[in-house]
Amino acid sequence: MKRILKYIFASLTLIFIAFLIFLVIIHILAIKNERPVKIFNYYYSIVVSESMEDVIYRGDYILYKPQQRYEEEDIIVFQSQDGERLIVHEIIRVTPGGFITKGTNNDDDDLFTEGVITEERIYGKVVSIIHAFGIGETVLDYRNILIIGIITISLSLIIYQVVDIVKTIMEKQEEDIKKNL
Repeated sequence: MKRILKYIFASLTLIFIAFLIFLVIIHILAIKNERPVKIFNYYYSIVVSESMEDVIYRGDYILYKPQQRYEEEDIIVFQSQDGERLIVHEIIRVTPGGFITKGTNNDDDDLFTEGVITEERIYGKVVSIIHAFGIGETVLDYRNILIIGIITISLSLIIYQVVDIVKTIMEKQEEDIKKNL
């Protein structure tokens, strides 16, 4: 019974580690490609600029969700006009054609650089901001080193768990052989 529990625990640990690796890879690809990650109808991203500081800081994680309608003072995430990046700014004016936005830390609105923001370009309204004790900023600043470190640690844990599972199976087989003799 003890060995079965050990086997189950090792298997669950292996599955958990694989899931974490999957999440890390998705997260890194999202940062690299400037695309949001969608989980359970919410998007999440890491903020890469200081344009919203005093509200949202560089390195903060944000959760955002599509809305039926958007209003002044909503903080939204939208695709830049050139399609190259996501922008997190506040709606400062609603117009018949869409929205005028501005970063709270910027002097000027986005009308000249981004034009009127239409609903087709909007991913959603920010519904949660997670400061995460500066982890996000570390991810942005040391992305490549973190990727290598996470992959190394993850592979080491996977190898350890696989060896442990194989050892447990071999011990079980040896026990079965001894019982049959």
